[in-house]
Amino acid sequence: MAGRPSEGGAGPLSGPALQSRLRDRPPPDAGLPRRVRARQPALLRGRRPQREAGRGPRRRPGRLHRPPLLRDHPGRLPRPDPHLDRTARRHDPLGAAARGGPDRRHRRRRHPARVRDRGPARHPARPRKGPGRRLTLSRPRPAVVALLVAALGVAAYLPGIGRQEWVGTEDFRVRIAAECVERGDFLVPTFYGRPILTKPPLYYLALATVLDLAGGRSPAEARLLSLLALAATAAAIAWVGARRGGPRCGMVAGFGYLLALNTIKNGVNAEIDPFYAALAVAALLAWWRSLDLDRTGWALAAGLLGAAAALTKGLAVLPLVAAGAAGAAVLPGRPRPRAAIAALLPVAAGLLAWPLALRALPAERLAGAIQESEGFFSAWSGESVIETLLFPFALVVAALPFSLPALLRLRAAGRPALDRFLVAAVVGAVVAMLPSATKATRYLLPYLPLLVLAGVLRLERFAATSRFVAGLGAAALVVAAAAVPVVRTTLDPVGALVLAGLALAGLACWRLAARRPEWALAFLLVPARGLFTQVYVPAWEAAGQRVEPAVERLRQLTTGARTLAVVRTESPRLTDPLALDTRFYWDPKDLRDEVEAGRRFDAILVGIKREEFEFPGYHEVGLLPFEGKHLRVLRPDRP
Repeated sequence: MAGRPSEGGAGPLSGPALQSRLRDRPPPDAGLPRRVRARQPALLRGRRPQREAGRGPRRRPGRLHRPPLLRDHPGRLPRPDPHLDRTARRHDPLGAAARGGPDRRHRRRRHPARVRDRGPARHPARPRKGPGRRLTLSRPRPAVVALLVAALGVAAYLPGIGRQEWVGTEDFRVRIAAECVERGDFLVPTFYGRPILTKPPLYYLALATVLDLAGGRSPAEARLLSLLALAATAAAIAWVGARRGGPRCGMVAGFGYLLALNTIKNGVNAEIDPFYAALAVAALLAWWRSLDLDRTGWALAAGLLGAAAALTKGLAVLPLVAAGAAGAAVLPGRPRPRAAIAALLPVAAGLLAWPLALRALPAERLAGAIQESEGFFSAWSGESVIETLLFPFALVVAALPFSLPALLRLRAAGRPALDRFLVAAVVGAVVAMLPSATKATRYLLPYLPLLVLAGVLRLERFAATSRFVAGLGAAALVVAAAAVPVVRTTLDPVGALVLAGLALAGLACWRLAARRPEWALAFLLVPARGLFTQVYVPAWEAAGQRVEPAVERLRQLTTGARTLAVVRTESPRLTDPLALDTRFYWDPKDLRDEVEAGRRFDAILVGIKREEFEFPGYHEVGLLPFEGKHLRVLRPDRP
C-alpha cells in the first residue's frame, strides 16, 4: 500500500517510522465523554494491539495487518462509525490501520447507509431457523431519505398555505412579477410602471412561471414556489446528513429544520429569501462535497448554484462566499486551485451579468429607475448597534429548537469535519453581515439549515438524540395546554382539533423517541404547522392586523382623488383596491424634487417615520394604522 510521504523525505513511511506513526496517533474519540466512549465498540474506539504488553501476534515489521480480534471475528464485521472523517482518511492513508480497521484503499468504498443490515452476529455453523433464507430489508439510501423528507414537508405545509393574508412584501413581489409578464420583459422589472433595479430578475421569472402554471395570483398560489424551495432545502440537508451520519441523522436534520420556529412562521412566504436560501444551502453543501471528495465537478456545481443565487439577490451573495471560504479554512489541507476557480468564476459571472446587460440598454428604458438602497455600511445609530449585538442571538432563536445542541462544546479530537465546516460557514456569514446596519432575520435564512444540521450531528455524537426528541414531545404537550387559555376567544373548532392533535402528537413523540426519534419528529410536523395556521393566524387577525379596515380608512382619507404618490410603502394590497393612478417612490427626495418642479398629486401616502421630509403645498389629513405602523396621508392645500 502506498503511504503518505514522510516529513523528512520523499519516500513512503515504512518499518519503524510506520509503527511509530501508528503508536503515537490519538484515538478518534479522545475528546468524547467517558459515558459516550463506553457505548462504542472497542474496534471503533481506536484500540490497537499492544505488542509491548505481550498481547497480539508476532508480525513482520513494516507490514500492516488486521488486529486479531477483527481478523478472527466469527460473525459479521462491526459497522463503521458514520462520523469518521472522510477528508482525514483521504489525507492520511494510515488512518484506517490506526483505528484497527482493514486496509480497503483499493476496494470500492461503500457508505454505511448502503450496507445491508443482516441482524445480529451469529456463529457461521449455526443454521437459520426455518426453510430458505430470511428476507432482510436494507437501510434507505440518502436519496430516498431526502425524497421522504421533502414529501412529508410538502404534506405538512401545503394545507393552510393560503390561510394567512399577504404579509411583508409578498404582494410587492407578486405585482412586479405580474407586470413583467404583462410587458413581456424580465430584464428590467417594473413596479407601477417604474423600473425597479433593487433585485435581479431571476426570482421574478421563477415566480411568474409558477403563477402562470397555477393560474392565479392569490396568496396560496404565490407561496407555492417558496414551498418547493423549502422542500428542496430540507431535502438537501437530509441528504448530506444521511451520507455522513446515516438515515436517522438525515431524517432528524430535515424534520428539525421543518420544525424550526422561523421555518414554521416564514418558511413559505412569497418572498425572495426562501428561494435564495435553497440555492445558497445547495451551493454550500456542494462546496462541502467538493472539499470532502476532492472533486472539481462538485466545485463547479457549487459555482453554478452560487451564480443562480447572485442572479436572485445580487450583492447579498457576498456573505455566502465568505461562508464557503471560512468552511474551507477549517478543514485539513487546502482546496485545489482549479476547484476554487471552478467555484468562484460562475459566481463572479452571475454578479456581473445583470449589471452589464443593463448598461447595454438605452437610457430611456431606465429613466426614473428605483435603485438599490445603501444596504451595507450605511449610517450607524444606537438602534443599529443594538441590532448588531443581537444578530447572533437572533440566529439561534430563529433556528430553535435544534440550534441549542449546536452550542454544545466539542473538542477537536472528537469533531467530525462536516461539523467544523458547518459551524465555520455560519460564523463566517454572520461576521460578513455584521457591518450592515439594515439587518433582519430573513437575511439569516440560508444559514439556519446549516446550524440545524450541526446541532443534529452533535446530538448524534453525544448519543443524545432520543432524549432531546423526547424533550420536544414534552414541550409540545406544554404548548398545547398553555395555548388554550391564551387563544380561547378566537379558538374555532378546527383550532381546537389542532391543539388536541398537537397534544396527541407530543405524547406519541415522547413515547416513540427512545426507539425511532426520526419518526417521532415526523408526528409533530402537521400539528406544529397547524398550530400556526389555525391557531396563531386567527388570533393575529383578531388583534387588528387585517388589511380591510386599513383600506377603508385610506378610501375615506383619499375621497375624490384620482392620482396617488406612494413613498416607502411596498404594499399594493393597500392601494390596489382604490383603483387610483399610483406612482411609487423609494426615495422621498425624488418626490419632493418633482413636487417643487410643479408636479401635482391628489394625495400622497408616506410610509416613513421621519417628519423632516415635508412636501411644499401639502398638509397632513390623517394617520393610517397599518401593520404596527402609522402611515401619513397628505392632501394638497388647494384642490
